[in-house]
Amino acid sequence: MMHALGLQAWAIDIFYEAIETKGRVRPEGFMLLGECGINEPYQKAQITINARAHDNRSALLQTLRHELLHIVMGPIQTFADAARRHAMNGTEDLLSAHYHECVERTVLGLERLLDWGHNLSPARLATKGRRLIAMAEGKKRRKKR
Repeated sequence: MMHALGLQAWAIDIFYEAIETKGRVRPEGFMLLGECGINEPYQKAQITINARAHDNRSALLQTLRHELLHIVMGPIQTFADAARRHAMNGTEDLLSAHYHECVERTVLGLERLLDWGHNLSPARLATKGRRLIAMAEGKKRRKKR
């Protein structure tokens, strides 16, 4: 899936474990499915998929694709982080909340684009990624001959 989304240059660690949500403000009944930490300038990221929130492969792949799309949007996060650092006193929290909402809506739009516009469900993206890797490995073998 990383290859299909153009993230093969990134170093991404993926963890499947329980995510502690105590002390985090979430809407009533909201289950945190996953989270992503990005170091965009160095193209490194860490994704944690909440093991408590997934009971089937399809849901897990959906969350993985969602978090990978956050990495695609890494440059926007870098900009927002800089803007928050230079925000006037008292506006950082408002800016963070607005940024988070906008990013989530944009990632949802990208998911819909992939699902509805290109018929690329998470499972199909995973298959496409495996094919891209196989093609790249085949080209490497042919060059060595």
